[in-house]
Amino acid sequence: MTTTLDQFPAFLGTLYAGIIIGLEYDLFRIMRLPFRSVFVIAFFDFTFYALAGISYAFMLLRLYDGAFRLYTLFGAALGIFCEQYFFSALIRRGLHAAKSRFGRISKK
Repeated sequence: MTTTLDQFPAFLGTLYAGIIIGLEYDLFRIMRLPFRSVFVIAFFDFTFYALAGISYAFMLLRLYDGAFRLYTLFGAALGIFCEQYFFSALIRRGLHAAKSRFGRISKK
């Protein structure tokens, strides 16, 4: 039987898994940028959702022996939110700033 104290480290594991899924999303977002075909974009989206599902299932197997808990879903969603709106936003702003600096340098 698990106690509440046993569940907190597991919640942190779900948070970490959510961050990993968010990073996977960023990777697929970058990979599909050059494509305009609806079929190619749909393929990338399908591949991302399959990989995210596998990542989540692996996390459930690793932390809970496959048992689903509602707070695992909340933890993964919180991890994805944190990655997208904090880490990923910082990276995107940095890349945008580097791109604009490079553009100014190359025009001189």
